[in-house]
Amino acid sequence: MNPPPRPTADHEHQVTAQALREQYESGSTVDQLVASSGLSYGTLLNRLHEAGTVMRTSWQVAVEPLRRHHRR
Repeated sequence: MNPPPRPTADHEHQVTAQALREQYESGSTVDQLVASSGLSYGTLLNRLHEAGTVMRTSWQVAVEPLRRHHRR
């Protein structure tokens, strides 16, 4: 049995910049999006920038889970 084919450039275009932006703005991290999309880190960042995404700082990433925890 042959292994499944590797993702192609066509597969990468199926992951739209807008979809990535929505996931990122919903709280996903860049690392999580890289893992789930199969895109490279650089390609993922380019897609987010293409969609006009305002990127979080590393400080915001670290503090946001604490804020969610304290709201409960």
